[in-house]
Amino acid sequence: MASMEHPVFSLSTKPDRTMRRYENKGTIVDIVPSGMGLATIHDKDVLIYCISQLVAKMNRGEQPSREVRLHAYDLLVATNRQTSGEGYRLLGDALTRLRGTTIR
Repeated sequence: MASMEHPVFSLSTKPDRTMRRYENKGTIVDIVPSGMGLATIHDKDVLIYCISQLVAKMNRGEQPSREVRLHAYDLLVATNRQTSGEGYRLLGDALTRLRGTTIR
């Protein structure tokens, strides 16, 4: 419910460079976009895929790392994205937006 009330991801298809500030009982959370804008709701699939890789590793009894290594093709297929050159370009853009969106 909280993520719906205070969205971290942009719903816009155009770069959303609006900084968001949420306040609740003295706690302040700022969502700061990068130059490419906030991560979009479509970028959320990439984040979920990465989290699922970490959880799978923990389920195998392995210690998760701060670094996630993956094959772009596997991510594109798992998230039902195109595997053409355009698909790889869009994935690069998504990773840039995810990396650049700061939650403070």
